[in-house]
Amino acid sequence: MIGFLTRLIRWIPLNIVTVLGVVQAAIKLFKEIITGVINIVFPFTPDGGKFEKFVLKARSFIEKADAIVEKIKGYLLKYAVGV
Repeated sequence: MIGFLTRLIRWIPLNIVTVLGVVQAAIKLFKEIITGVINIVFPFTPDGGKFEKFVLKARSFIEKADAIVEKIKGYLLKYAVGV
């Protein structure tokens, strides 16, 4: 019974890591879509660089979100494996 509970307790973080992996893939997909749209729209925006600054801030925010998800995944994997 205790072995089953131990496996169950280790199984939950691994499934959360799987879900976070899907979330991380969605974040990266969103980043690439934004980059594609920006590369298409940027040449047609004569605004003195304001659009480029906005784009850089948006990409920075997305990269920070991705890094946070990666840290959470790393923590959960350490907990699940017991390292």
